[in-house]
Amino acid sequence: MLVSRAHAAPVALLLAALLAPRPLRGDDLLAQLGDAARNGRLEAEAKLRAGSVPVLKGYSVTVKGAPATRLDVAVREGKLEALRYTAPDDSFLLVGKGLRPDVVLTRVETDPTGTITTLDFHGRGLGRLVVGLFRPLVRKKVRQMKLHTELAELFRGNVVVAASKPASASTPAASRAADASDASEPAPGAAAAPSPPQPGFLDLVQEVRLLELRLSAYPGKPLSFGETLVLETGGEDGSDPIEVSLDEALYRPGRDGAEAEWTAKGRLEGTLGAGSVALEDGKVAFRSAALLGGRFAAEKKGDTPLSTSLRAGRFDLALARSDLRLPGGIDVAVEDGSRFGVSSLVLDPTGAYRGRVDFRLLGGTGEIRHDGERLSLSGATISSGGLDVRDGRATGPLSLDFDYHLVHPFVVKYPGDAQPPKTVPLDFRGPFSARLQLTDAGSGGGGSVTGEYSLKIPWKPVEQAAIEALKARWTQDVKVVRKVDFTIEPRSFGPCGPQCFGASFAFTAEKKRGERSLFRQLCEPEGKAELAVDPAARSFVLKNLQVKPRCTGAVGWFVNLVAPLLTKTYSDMTLFQLPPDLPFSIETVRSGNDFVRIDGEIAWRGKSSPPAAPPLD
Repeated sequence: MLVSRAHAAPVALLLAALLAPRPLRGDDLLAQLGDAARNGRLEAEAKLRAGSVPVLKGYSVTVKGAPATRLDVAVREGKLEALRYTAPDDSFLLVGKGLRPDVVLTRVETDPTGTITTLDFHGRGLGRLVVGLFRPLVRKKVRQMKLHTELAELFRGNVVVAASKPASASTPAASRAADASDASEPAPGAAAAPSPPQPGFLDLVQEVRLLELRLSAYPGKPLSFGETLVLETGGEDGSDPIEVSLDEALYRPGRDGAEAEWTAKGRLEGTLGAGSVALEDGKVAFRSAALLGGRFAAEKKGDTPLSTSLRAGRFDLALARSDLRLPGGIDVAVEDGSRFGVSSLVLDPTGAYRGRVDFRLLGGTGEIRHDGERLSLSGATISSGGLDVRDGRATGPLSLDFDYHLVHPFVVKYPGDAQPPKTVPLDFRGPFSARLQLTDAGSGGGGSVTGEYSLKIPWKPVEQAAIEALKARWTQDVKVVRKVDFTIEPRSFGPCGPQCFGASFAFTAEKKRGERSLFRQLCEPEGKAELAVDPAARSFVLKNLQVKPRCTGAVGWFVNLVAPLLTKTYSDMTLFQLPPDLPFSIETVRSGNDFVRIDGEIAWRGKSSPPAAPPLD
């Protein structure tokens, strides 16, 4: 239908949910970055808190005070290449039970397997002498301590692998999931029961401040920036892989069942795979995308959802099948092959955005909404070379090309009083195109949409229905002759030139007495009328019908009645009328041999206009 009060096409939430990965913990972005990292570098400062975690038989890592330690990690081809961990003197200790001496660790370096290769250490108190005398043995023992090589753990500051021995009642809170995976297995045949909480190195981490994180990603890896942006890393086709860098980030592990908290600011640039992006109050799915000069800020605190904002010099998307809400109150179910791009993009956590938008959308179905009015469309191509958009309001050019469907109540009034007027719904379908100018236009009202439109009516389908509607049979008195039977059988009804409309009929007038025919008049009249525009009614009508009777029969005087009857019936007949709630005018009507073309203007003006948005940054 060209005009419909139906609801908009189904929103894209279901499709976006199918594309999105599993629900995310607050710290999972760091885990995803670790899993996606191909090459890169990490520098972090981890502020520790006092406590102990068992790491070897008879030994625990013990932290004194609240030292600031330093972690440096190099990644190559997705593997740990080098790790260095340093701590202030007398703050990071390997404490032994019984007569085992305490060892103060100030620097630890590993190879890609996590095996310690370099150590700076010394004893403490009387143990300093023992450690000095038995330094090779102490070094060998310390090197049995394992360090994490999983990048996802190191990005969170989880450096040392905890021992698998069950924790005692006096140990700190439960470790994170990565350390819990090292817990001892239950004995065969033992009843299934929840494993006791295991201490982990993260229990000793107060917060981690990432000083530098720069990495390039493997293709096809998932990354999620909350609900704002969900994507896969690109680069499988040889294009530039996605590069991520953090300018600053702060991470605090979760405790006592609470989620981790973190904030991060950084840059994101390169090619993307499939994903979705939140725009306004819906989500748009894409098959691939390219991000140039992207900057993001993310924050996760407490139980609140992850909040993400994004800026980009340029964001281009090759859209997948999904529903897209455009500024100016346009909804369209886009198909593969559509593209959508934004320059100077600013996307806030609510999905509201501003920027200069250009797009070419191929839509299966959709609608245009404005101040309660709806225009439905199908087979649409919607494009713009540049709309300035701010918070759902747009200013700039917009082109629409789609297939319309309009049902017009066609009314036929027959001569005489014996047969009442007949109304038949005529289906008008065909191509519609419009070139519009949006001015501060939004789906919530206000602003304006102006421009020109053109639509074509392929006539053959309409003619078939109209011919059925024009068939008529009635009886009336003609001067001194009573009860004359009239029959009209249309043969053609359609355009015959730029401003011409023609019709031909088989017309019969007959007077009977019982089964006997007293006279019978046969005519094959042809008529031509002008296609005239009624601007006030926004319709076009048939005017100035001229009829050639072409009659044969015994009663020649009856010929003079044929033309007046047809003229009375078909003159001033409304052939097409726009619905009253569409802000379209009809300026010209032209016809060819098998179509009628209507051209006019569009003037959609909102009922209320908020203050104009300030210019883009």
